[in-house]
Amino acid sequence: MTHFAGVGTQVEKLGKATLVLMSLTLSPEKRMAGAMMELEAAFLENPPYGDESAAHLGRLRSLFDGEDSWQERAERLSPSAREQASEAFWRLHQSVMHAFYKEMVK
Repeated sequence: MTHFAGVGTQVEKLGKATLVLMSLTLSPEKRMAGAMMELEAAFLENPPYGDESAAHLGRLRSLFDGEDSWQERAERLSPSAREQASEAFWRLHQSVMHAFYKEMVK
């Protein structure tokens, strides 16, 4: 898979994560858990493109640290940590989209 295709997959999965985060029918914990599942799928085969994306991904992974299910980890997040995670998702999405468009114009 080319790097461009990898960034395209990341954009697709981050888009799905964003939709899950915006769902009004799920609890905040389920939204966070679903978004993290999409996030892990986004970066399964290719690391994030650039230092900024890697930093945001690292921040999310540190907030969701643990070995148990995403749901259980999300339930442990304080409201403040959920807010930090939401912002990190948004910033990660933004930096990956920037990398995607940068690759498209090459």
